[in-house]
Amino acid sequence: MKDIELPRKVMVGDGAIERVRDMTCELNLKKNALIIVDKNTEKIAGKFVTDQLDSDTYVIENSCEEENRKCLDFIKKKIIKYLAGVGGRTII
Repeated sequence: MKDIELPRKVMVGDGAIERVRDMTCELNLKKNALIIVDKNTEKIAGKFVTDQLDSDTYVIENSCEEENRKCLDFIKKKIIKYLAGVGGRTII
């Protein structure tokens, strides 16, 4: 069994990425974001969201414990305030 706790706001569907900036304002999230993407999503939507939020991007190569540790180390080094995942399976 897997237990997944989702963030408090999830947007899906047409036009979702165009509303990311509005959503972060609604949630009072400011600066120091990290956008987590996979290789495919980075090309399709990741760059757009990263530019909208003036943030760093972390590309997940594969969903494994070692990759999660690398991402966590990156978060600690950069003093990230919040995460935004762009994509599906691997990112969630």
